[in-house]
Amino acid sequence: MSCFSIGMMLGIFGGIVFGGIGLLDSQDQLWILKGAPGGILKFIAARVLSYMILASFIAFLPSIFTGFLLQFTISTTVLMFVYVYTIIVSGIFIGVGITACNPSYDDTSSSAFTVNTIATILITMISLIAGFIPGVLTAITQDSIASALTISAIPVPIVGLVILIVGTIKLNVSEVV
Repeated sequence: MSCFSIGMMLGIFGGIVFGGIGLLDSQDQLWILKGAPGGILKFIAARVLSYMILASFIAFLPSIFTGFLLQFTISTTVLMFVYVYTIIVSGIFIGVGITACNPSYDDTSSSAFTVNTIATILITMISLIAGFIPGVLTAITQDSIASALTISAIPVPIVGLVILIVGTIKLNVSEVV
């Protein structure tokens, strides 16, 4: 159960921290990116990749600490790290995709930032719960944490990738005013 709760907390954390703030600083930056040869696609890919590298550190510490504290085996601790990392990266996909659909341009007091934050939290939580229910049922019936974590991690990356792709396409075809 601790694996699920750590994944939920850090998934939302990853979506809000990495997705909501700092994707685009201004409309001028969007205009420059649209004129660049790589364009929006390479910019989003570079941002997501850098966020994924940071997410590995964020997933590593709580997973190792929890595995040590609860005396998990090495394989269960590694599996918990993979699960938590997958959920954090999925939260990043959701946050970046939503921010790309509705850029707030580094203004945390704007209504776009508030809407993006609430949408990121809601979509991440609904996706997590959609995987959590079958995951817990699997853990109860099969008494296996490995299959439970695998099943519970499936919906969130799928939803995250879809939102990230839609956000990238929308940002790429948007008009710069």
